[in-house]
Amino acid sequence: MIPTTSLTFLVVCGLLPSWTLSSFASQRHYDQPRRALLTRHSRTPASTWLNAGSSSLTEDPTLISRDSLFSFASQAEIDERWERIDDVIMGGVSSSRLSFEVQEGEGDSQSETQGYANFQGRIREAGGGFCGQRLKLLADPLDLSASDGIYVDCEADELAECRVWKLALRTKQDRGEVVYQAITSPAPSKRQTLYVPFEDFQLVRGARLVSGAPPLSASATNQTYQLSVIVSKFLISDQMKALTNFKEGPFSMKVFEIGSFKKHELDDVPQDLPVQQVALPRSLSKEEQKRSKPIPLRVMGPILSLLFGESRRRRKVADSLLMARGYGFLGRARFGWRTRRAGGRCALPRALAKSLSILVQDVLAFCLSVPVRLLFKAIFGVAKTVQKKRGMPGA
Repeated sequence: MIPTTSLTFLVVCGLLPSWTLSSFASQRHYDQPRRALLTRHSRTPASTWLNAGSSSLTEDPTLISRDSLFSFASQAEIDERWERIDDVIMGGVSSSRLSFEVQEGEGDSQSETQGYANFQGRIREAGGGFCGQRLKLLADPLDLSASDGIYVDCEADELAECRVWKLALRTKQDRGEVVYQAITSPAPSKRQTLYVPFEDFQLVRGARLVSGAPPLSASATNQTYQLSVIVSKFLISDQMKALTNFKEGPFSMKVFEIGSFKKHELDDVPQDLPVQQVALPRSLSKEEQKRSKPIPLRVMGPILSLLFGESRRRRKVADSLLMARGYGFLGRARFGWRTRRAGGRCALPRALAKSLSILVQDVLAFCLSVPVRLLFKAIFGVAKTVQKKRGMPGA
């Protein structure tokens, strides 16, 4: 919090209007109310603006109003609104979860507690290298065009600088891999509010930058359907460049609040900035999402999920790791059997049924994958032949 004496000095010098004294004097905790006096230096990237409560007021003072889109009150609310999007979708084995926790107040706020969502898990390089949590797709768009960007009140772990932290916005009501992403830079083990202007968001397809696409504009956020928080090994580039000092392993970020912000010039600020809790549109139900899929996917979905779903992909990666350690086919089968029977976790009949189910899935997946592989081989073969005839590079 900015000391009252500092504010008094600025008011006397004519740098701040007198109403800011009464406004800031009422603050008991730096995140209440949702506005803060910030300074942005001309050489500092917009996504690393100073945190709320900074006492540095040296250049271009700007008043920031904040509209909370999501704060966290219970695990039930998180489960209803959020879903994970980890690298298992591309064959990885990273995993994450969003857990509701409570933080006790400190200092003058010892009697106060605050709920937050702990975005935590384990990120691994094998097969992927990212974890994410996102709002479930909204049934109606959220209009953010009157704002200047997105803010996150958060506290990352001590290895924050060894991972790439991103925010993502989806401006179409689909589940495709094309979204807008921006990199944030949370300090290790320090609670802070990160402000990311819309122009920092770039269009990506998966982990690749879409070449030539303009950055996100405020006007384009009038139909926002989803917001995501991501931890990754990948920077935003067209070559899927990885962070040089990336470290895999456990990660954690406490997320207290997510919202939109707007900058105000001090001369144009009204007498009282409104503090608003934005009501989010409802999320699409599972039934609505299923209906939006093409009919072939709806029919084949359960079969594809059984044969190529997350559990099978995780087994495939684990199988590869065991092979790298020198386990043969029988050795891997014995290892899996011991794992299922360890500590009496599975009774003998259940362990046998599980093993038989895995065997059947593997056989069916192999039989289905053969024609698919042949089809893709033929497609790429034709494409390569066309490239050679046209004299295109890369042929």
